[in-house]
Amino acid sequence: MRDVVTRLREMGRPRNGSQLETLDELMQHIGRNLTFATEWADMPDALVVNYEDTAFHGERTCAAIVEHLGLTLSPGIFPFLIRDVQAPENDGRNKKRTALPKRHRREMSAEEQAVFLDRFAAFYERFMPDARVDVEEGEGQDEVA
Repeated sequence: MRDVVTRLREMGRPRNGSQLETLDELMQHIGRNLTFATEWADMPDALVVNYEDTAFHGERTCAAIVEHLGLTLSPGIFPFLIRDVQAPENDGRNKKRTALPKRHRREMSAEEQAVFLDRFAAFYERFMPDARVDVEEGEGQDEVA
């Protein structure tokens, strides 16, 4: 979820068009989404898949979904199923792909990560118990205030 915060900050607004200018506003927006995600996860027979696996390990996610549904598909078909969701660097509509694994490590400060992990501690304890503050040097780190 911290990667979503970096993307929202970059875009400056959620899909509904309202402006998000502060980290607190971003956190409120994410908090609503986490409430929905938790409610969905509590539904009977729900399968929870995380962003990292979905975005960067599509075949693994497909295999988990197929197994969860009790279907039998050859793993050889998974690349065909996910090819359209793995967008190229530029998808022809001038929409640059910004998804990067563990992007928050390069674009959020240790302080911002700690605030986020503290604010949503119950969510992280339940769904990502190994989450911790982890900062890497890299592009964009100086751009995030």
